[in-house]
Amino acid sequence: MRKSRRAFYGRTSTEGQNAAHQEIMAEAEGFEFDQVFIDAGVSGVKVPFQERPQARRLFDYLGEGDELIVRAIDRLGRNAADVGDTMRAFLAKGITIKTVIGKLVFKAGADISTMEKMQNELFIVLLSHFAQIEVEARSAAQAAGIKWAKENQPHKYRGKAPSFDAEKLAEVRRMIAEEIPMVHIAKATGLQRGTVYRIKDEPEWADELVKKWNG
Repeated sequence: MRKSRRAFYGRTSTEGQNAAHQEIMAEAEGFEFDQVFIDAGVSGVKVPFQERPQARRLFDYLGEGDELIVRAIDRLGRNAADVGDTMRAFLAKGITIKTVIGKLVFKAGADISTMEKMQNELFIVLLSHFAQIEVEARSAAQAAGIKWAKENQPHKYRGKAPSFDAEKLAEVRRMIAEEIPMVHIAKATGLQRGTVYRIKDEPEWADELVKKWNG
C-alpha cells in the first residue's frame, strides 16, 4: 500500500519573488509536507490553475488519501469559479485540502459522510467568492497605487521590475545570434519564453527597460 503524501503548493506573481516565506509560514504553523510545488512568475488573476506547470505536476503527484496544503484557497485559481473547480477536482480524487491561514480542512475520501460532503460544497461556494472579492480588492488597490504614482511621482514611477538586466539581455542576444532555439534560451536563462521572443522582436523595448531600471 502506497504511503500517503503531503504536498505544499505556492505561487508568486513574478519570477523574482521568493516563495520561501510561504513554506516557512506553513512550517511555523505546524504543517509538514513531503514535496513543494511553486509556480513562479504566474499571474494569480490571469492564469487558470490547470494551466500552471507546477499545478499540473501537483495534480498528477497527489492521489487518494493524500493531502494538499496551501496558504489560502485563493492560491488554487484565478477567480471564484476556478477556485471552486480546482477544489472539487482534488476532493473528487480523494485528496484532503488544508489551508495555513485559518487552518481550514476539507476532508476527502470514501469514508467521509454525506454531511461532510455537503459542508465541503457549502464552504467551497462561500470561500471561493470571498477569495474572488479579495483578489479584486487587491487588484483595485494596486491599480489605484500605480495611477497615483504616475500622476504624482512620474519621475519615480518605473512600473514592474524586468526579469532581466543588461548582462542577461546581452546573453540572450548572443544566444539568439547563434540561432539557439527559443525554448533552450528560456531554460538556460530562467526567463519566460514569451520574454525571450519579445527581446528578439522588440529590441528597443528591451533596451529601454534595462536603461530605466539600471541606467
